[in-house]
Amino acid sequence: MRSAITLLIVGVCNSNSRCGCCHREFSFETGDRLLLYTDGLLAENAAGQSFGDTALNTFIEEKQDLGAEQFVELLLGEVLSWSSDGTQLQQKDDITILVMDFGSSET
Repeated sequence: MRSAITLLIVGVCNSNSRCGCCHREFSFETGDRLLLYTDGLLAENAAGQSFGDTALNTFIEEKQDLGAEQFVELLLGEVLSWSSDGTQLQQKDDITILVMDFGSSET
C-alpha cells in the first residue's frame, strides 16, 4: 500500500515562488526514512573544515540500517567529534536532527 504524505519543510523554498513559499508533495513508502537537520550539523570544525555533504552521505550509507534513535545518537556524536579540536568541543551553532521512519500501518 502506498500513501502520500504532504509535508511543509520550513526553510526549503523554490526561488521562483511568488509568495515566498512553495508547496511540494513527497510520497513515502514503507521502509523509507526522512532526515531533516539544521545547518549546525554541517558547521565547520576548529580547522575550518565543514562536516559537509560527503561525510554526511557516507554516514547515511554506512548507518542506514540502524534504528532512528541510535542513528541520531551516532550522527550527533560524529558531528561533535568532528567539531572537537582534541581538547574541547568547538561546536558553536545549534544542531537539530529529526529522523522519521515510515513503517507499516498494519497492527
